[in-house]
Amino acid sequence: MKVEQLNSTHVKVVREMEDNLRALYPARMVIASTLEEIMKCLDSGHSYGVFIAKRLVAYVLCYEDDYKFSAFIEKTNTLESYRGKGYNYALMDKVERSLKLESISFMVAMVSPFNAGSLAAFKKVGFSEHKKVQYQKEKRVIVTKQLL
Repeated sequence: MKVEQLNSTHVKVVREMEDNLRALYPARMVIASTLEEIMKCLDSGHSYGVFIAKRLVAYVLCYEDDYKFSAFIEKTNTLESYRGKGYNYALMDKVERSLKLESISFMVAMVSPFNAGSLAAFKKVGFSEHKKVQYQKEKRVIVTKQLL
């Protein structure tokens, strides 16, 4: 397993994995990221992937706000056959360390209340539920984690 920073050269494989998410799960569970959102994350320097034998098997897409005060986790995704191996934990740790180096104070993510696995994964790495919202006509839970 190798954790590497993602950049614009990874856009094709990330989009393919996003397409797979869209095909596997309804919008109430997962909202696929747009190309613009993916590029914003890849250009941020805070997105990472897990590679096994040079194959991207998991990633976290993240970007900071314009003021470098907070960061938004756009997406975490692990190929189904690689889940449960601690890759999400390794990725979130890498993102957190990267954000702290830039004195970014907290992280925010939006999760489907119907996606128990994702919600549990965020809680496992220290996020807490902040509030419930509607996004693109779907129920979501805002989760946050204080960094500094």
